[in-house]
Amino acid sequence: MPTALRELALAAIAARLGTNTTATVERARRAAVDTKKDTLPHLNLLGGDLSDDITAEPLHTHTTLSFTVVGHVRARTDLAAEQALSELHAATVAALATWEPAVDGMDTPIHEGAELRLLDAEESEHPVGRFEARFNVLIVAPTGTLTA
Repeated sequence: MPTALRELALAAIAARLGTNTTATVERARRAAVDTKKDTLPHLNLLGGDLSDDITAEPLHTHTTLSFTVVGHVRARTDLAAEQALSELHAATVAALATWEPAVDGMDTPIHEGAELRLLDAEESEHPVGRFEARFNVLIVAPTGTLTA
């Protein structure tokens, strides 16, 4: 049975993050990360919207898939948590920016921006940092093809 291009892309992205960062990688986790019990560093890949452009190339659809990577780190001090947060975010961006996906028609993901912050003392008794990085990736396929 054919697999949706969106699923192929997200699976490839998750695999790339899993082999090119030191973090535990999950997909589509809706539950909040338990910063006391869950293994950190942690990345959660969340698939987003699709937008199509059928005018860019005859008989092909240029689909942009948006996705978000949410990262969490824990450290002994606030400064160490902030440094670990910066490092995990940089590793996440680098893992995707230097990659040529094996999925037919899929381009290298583009980092669109991120919010990085330390959790307040009221939110976590341990120094914990969290980022939410936004990306998009272009997938080109024959018009009317959403599977491979």
